[in-house]
Amino acid sequence: MVTVQEATRFFRLHEVKCDEELVRKWMDTNPVGLALKDKKDSIDEWDMYNFSEWLRVLGTAYEDGIDEQTKISRLLEEVAELKLKNKELEQENYQLLSKLDFLTF
Repeated sequence: MVTVQEATRFFRLHEVKCDEELVRKWMDTNPVGLALKDKKDSIDEWDMYNFSEWLRVLGTAYEDGIDEQTKISRLLEEVAELKLKNKELEQENYQLLSKLDFLTF
């Protein structure tokens, strides 16, 4: 049986930022993590891939097991952040173009 401590140590050795609480949550809620608890061998690259994928979507609209309202709320937050980033990039683009004299006044 793979322990939370062993899994955490493995992920950290492979430069995945995590702590025991996060690994425990993954092992307790994710089908792949649950299977890892019964694993007799060591952790392998597939386990690391699965943990990384789970971690990538954690807290996003694509997280497994969240309700539709939470999903919509997270998507709206993401849209707002993207709009803000787009506005910042437009301003940066304008400033760069003006430095290159592409804009005429």
